[in-house]
Amino acid sequence: MAGSPTTPTDIMMDSPSADDDKGNDRGGDRGDDRGDDRGDDRRSDRGGTVIEKTGFATLPRELILEIIQFCIPPYRPDLKQDVAQLSAVNKSLRITCIPTLFAVVQMRTNHRRFFRLVRGIEGSDVLSSIHHLRIISVLPRAETSGSASESWYRDTPAQFASVLGQMSNLQDLDLYFADGYQSLMVAVRFELLKQRITVPSVTKFDHFAESTAHFIPTVFTGLNALHLTIMMDKSPKTVPGLSTIASKLTLHTLSLCKFGWQAEDFDEIYDLFPGVTKLIIGGEIQKFKLSTVFPVFERFRKLEILGLTDLFDFTIEDVMTNLLDEDGDCVCDCCLGDDPCSIDSNCSCDECHYNDENYEKFHEMAQRNLSMSMEEDQMENAVSLFEECPRLETVYFQLRNDDYSTRYRPIKDDKGNVDNATINEYEDWPKIFTEFYY
Repeated sequence: MAGSPTTPTDIMMDSPSADDDKGNDRGGDRGDDRGDDRGDDRRSDRGGTVIEKTGFATLPRELILEIIQFCIPPYRPDLKQDVAQLSAVNKSLRITCIPTLFAVVQMRTNHRRFFRLVRGIEGSDVLSSIHHLRIISVLPRAETSGSASESWYRDTPAQFASVLGQMSNLQDLDLYFADGYQSLMVAVRFELLKQRITVPSVTKFDHFAESTAHFIPTVFTGLNALHLTIMMDKSPKTVPGLSTIASKLTLHTLSLCKFGWQAEDFDEIYDLFPGVTKLIIGGEIQKFKLSTVFPVFERFRKLEILGLTDLFDFTIEDVMTNLLDEDGDCVCDCCLGDDPCSIDSNCSCDECHYNDENYEKFHEMAQRNLSMSMEEDQMENAVSLFEECPRLETVYFQLRNDDYSTRYRPIKDDKGNVDNATINEYEDWPKIFTEFYY
């Protein structure tokens, strides 16, 4: 996830309820009664040989599992309504369908509803079926009573930490808890360490690095792929706890997203994680040409896949300074003083290029001018990277829609020297997760 998500709609997957158990048990009892009446399940051929009837439930388990998979559209693996309906037929099919229904769980909710979901699933056999878990939990809507500190229930962190420890087959974990008066993520982290919970099966973890990262290697002992969303005012080394844990992690994939990358940030990435084979750097860079940091990538001796943003993030001061340089002060003196941010965008002068009607147009033009002054030829940059990094196999440059990218791969001559590169447009932007539906 790039940046913090907006308030999402609720998407909940209901687990089987106690009422379902009772209903299915009654159905099972009736089925058993009918099973005693062999006349319902048998027929005889002309020679009097009894032939058993064949039904769906009598098929081999392997075949039933294949049929279940056919119920899921290949183009939308998150659509499992048909499987859910099949699981409601009887208890046997429900048990068979659970691994398919709950292999990938994506939850968008708020902190209070999240507590009820966690409490309802604690101790359930469903937990061992979850392989890929994404949770986006936001602050509940403001209520007429109650203080800001009551955005989540006191028992939520302890219960969720306990539930997480029961997910014995969990591989991919993506957590985002919106902060309010108190941080739910900080409280969850505290409980994980307090209860000494480890989840060694987790190999990929997405962490919004607003709070400390020092708990990661202690809890996720088998981690080999990490995504961090870094706050704009932070650098990799100033993310709380990251410098301390970097040497304790054995990562082959590192993914970072930040809006406002500085050139010196790239040196810090190498200092912390020099041994990665796949490096993904998304977001936006600020006021430097991307080629100036290419020597840093040459130092990554094991690097095979590189995802890079060459999108730019300019401050309002940069934009307004460029606007003044290009168009100058308006004759109506709406620019108040030397501070470029003090331009009055509500100027009523019809000819002023800073008034309400023209301001947005000139503002966008100034941004384009700044971007054009920094842009470089992607093919040339890709070839340079392949020349400087002998093991590099693929380079992705991020598109403005951060789900897509332009992909380059080297073309080498008979001696192994890079001659050119292939280009594929609108390829998926690399992410550490492949199972989640975005």
